[in-house]
Amino acid sequence: MSISTTLTWSVANTVRDLSDGFIVSADVVLTGIATNTVGSASTTKTHSITSFVGFGTVRPDPMIAYNDVTEANVVGWAKTALGIGTVTQFESIIPVHLGGLLEPLTNDPNVGSNQVSGTPW
Repeated sequence: MSISTTLTWSVANTVRDLSDGFIVSADVVLTGIATNTVGSASTTKTHSITSFVGFGTVRPDPMIAYNDVTEANVVGWAKTALGIGTVTQFESIIPVHLGGLLEPLTNDPNVGSNQVSGTPW
């Protein structure tokens, strides 16, 4: 059994000031894709975190023209605005969550030896 996980940052949307094209906020998405391979069979699960990130009103000098801004620029700005603690937390949570989806907890401490968890529907 082998679980491999990839994480990808992307930008779903931006909001810009029409007067100069300055991007004031963005919806950034961290997507994790995990695949569990057992023998020749594999199962893949996906999980995403979307975060609204504001960039304030102070223009950088020099400012990148709106038409020249890349997704990588916005992701970099967003990660800086979120801070290393939040970025690390997001990037740590997704693999744990995906691992739980691919390898569900079988020894639930809240379920006794003569019990089983689940729902009837």
